[in-house]
Amino acid sequence: DMKKKFNGKHTENIKRQFCDFAEQFGQQWEHIPIVPVHLQAAYLSQSVQDEEKRRELYRISCIEDLQNSIINSVKEKGNFYRIKNFIDIIDVPMLAAMELLLEHSNTNGIQGRVVLRKKRQLEKWKDTFNEDSKRKIAIFANSVKSDLRRDISIFAERHYNDKNAGDAWYQHLERYQIVEKAKVLLTEIEDKCNRYLSEISREISSELEFTGHIVTDSSLNMERIVDGKRIWNWTTLTIGGGLGIAAAITGFCGLACAGPLGWAALVVTGIGMLLSKVFRNKNKKIADARRALEEKLFSNVASLCASIEETLLSCLKEIEEKRIAVLCKEMQRILNVIFSLSNEQKKLAWSINSRILDVNKEMLQIAFVLTGFDGLQYHVKQVARIPGQAMLLELPTGKRFPDDCKERVQKLTGEEISFICESGSKVFFLSKIFGSHIDRTKIRIEDKIGVAHIPIDKKNPSLSKKVRLAQQLTELLITK
Repeated sequence: DMKKKFNGKHTENIKRQFCDFAEQFGQQWEHIPIVPVHLQAAYLSQSVQDEEKRRELYRISCIEDLQNSIINSVKEKGNFYRIKNFIDIIDVPMLAAMELLLEHSNTNGIQGRVVLRKKRQLEKWKDTFNEDSKRKIAIFANSVKSDLRRDISIFAERHYNDKNAGDAWYQHLERYQIVEKAKVLLTEIEDKCNRYLSEISREISSELEFTGHIVTDSSLNMERIVDGKRIWNWTTLTIGGGLGIAAAITGFCGLACAGPLGWAALVVTGIGMLLSKVFRNKNKKIADARRALEEKLFSNVASLCASIEETLLSCLKEIEEKRIAVLCKEMQRILNVIFSLSNEQKKLAWSINSRILDVNKEMLQIAFVLTGFDGLQYHVKQVARIPGQAMLLELPTGKRFPDDCKERVQKLTGEEISFICESGSKVFFLSKIFGSHIDRTKIRIEDKIGVAHIPIDKKNPSLSKKVRLAQQLTELLITK
């Protein structure tokens, strides 16, 4: 008797293994009817020629028990299955699309905040860089002034009656190599700027890549839409000249570009012109007296150093505008795109979720009608559902769902049913959904971006299931 064989310990172990296997997915399969059959006997019953053997093999296979079980299930639930299948065809892909959009929105939001943090860091550094550079320029100008003033008395003593004192003074200034020293200073300033921009570019790329891994580790779904290396090549943008920065400055100055930003030509021409004008038309005056010559030299040195400082500050402004400001502007443009995309993905996700909730409630209403509880649907505010697994019903405050109705609907749908009462506090609402698994004090909600941070154990499949249900009811993306 095969039925006695099937009712043995071995068959029970197989059933137990089948149900235990469902636990790793956070599901319960105890409600699924298990009908043991001998498939080889059923196959042979259709292939042997002997009629008596065919009947015996067919009886031994117990395949008729399976057929009767299917027939009875169709008779009992066929009307509901016919509707549920169509609903699930819509519900399953919509739910998957909604969750994927939320993940993409979250990834874009996180990576956008990385860029925003670096932009603020760059703007703060710009102020420090500006102050430090101005201080170096002032020190340089004062150093030139001090050195030149120290030589004025000796020069005046030697040239107060020299008709070519202007030329001699100009040669004296050239020996100081003011232009060369100014170029060295500006090169140092620009190199410092470029090094920092290269470093912050590298940090942005690294952190975008790292946040991709963090998002993958902390979120429900494992896909992301933004690839840091692909969308963000800051080094090329800021240092490689892709924006034609050098050409823009050279065109602005109207000079041939002698340095990375064209400032060297500006320095050479600007300061050189100043030096050449120091003693223009002054040859007739220097013979008057040594004191008059010294006064004129002091005045001209002060004017020269002031002009040098002004020229260097102008070059510093060009460096800031054509390096730092351009990068900040580009960062802001990318931030606008990323945050706009994140918001639109989130809006679309919650729009899909609204349709999902409507479909879920329609299906529950049909289940109430078929189980004899028509009208009970008016006492259910919202229905979150994972097709084939579970339903979470949100009830008005103080309401209780009948146990017999729960049992019948659960048996009809084959989905685990749980309940939650509405609450004005999202933290309290979430804590009731997750129960003792989560410490309420560790739930943190960012309402502005629609994200709930909850310390979820991803290895616990029942919690993952609750996350998906809770997202539908709260319209919050739940992540670690």
